[in-house]
Amino acid sequence: IYIDDFISVDEEKELLRNIYSDDNKDKWTQLKRRRLQNWGGQPVSSGMIEEPLPSWLTNICDKIYENSIFPVKANNVLLNEYNVNEGIFPHTDGPLFYPCICILS
Repeated sequence: IYIDDFISVDEEKELLRNIYSDDNKDKWTQLKRRRLQNWGGQPVSSGMIEEPLPSWLTNICDKIYENSIFPVKANNVLLNEYNVNEGIFPHTDGPLFYPCICILS
């Protein structure tokens, strides 16, 4: 499903303000081709060690659920930051994330 303008300009500004806030600078993990923030828990071999999502992410997850995009409320958010002229590389997500994946760009 593709939904144009799913979030408003104000929602986008709020997300970016929180993503790049000084309070969250320690949440970044530098990977080979991107930076990542993991919210909602850490995946482990037996499943997920869950942590509560911050309200600024819960609001977006609720909106996704309330618009019937996901059959359940999301409990994990991976925020990826790519370099200019780069993007997500071909990959498969592990079984922990099956069957629901959503990308907000």
